[in-house]
Amino acid sequence: MSLTGVLKDYAEVLEIDLIGFCSVDRFDEAPPDTKPFIYLKNVKSVISISRKLNYTAILGVSASTVRDWKAELKAGVYD
Repeated sequence: MSLTGVLKDYAEVLEIDLIGFCSVDRFDEAPPDTKPFIYLKNVKSVISISRKLNYTAILGVSASTVRDWKAELKAGVYD
């Protein structure tokens, strides 16, 4: 099995939602500060990994709610 296949199988075990592979040549037209060469000088390939976010949890908590929780914690409401 190829390294790509092994990584895809491992990503499935880790429940990663998306994994992709590409040659570093895909970044030729990219802005200079986004090219992989700033991180690794001899890079040949790029692996991209993503996971879905739970937007309900993220968007459901407003800044005012967080401020309220912090105030309540400071006041000892949950002690």
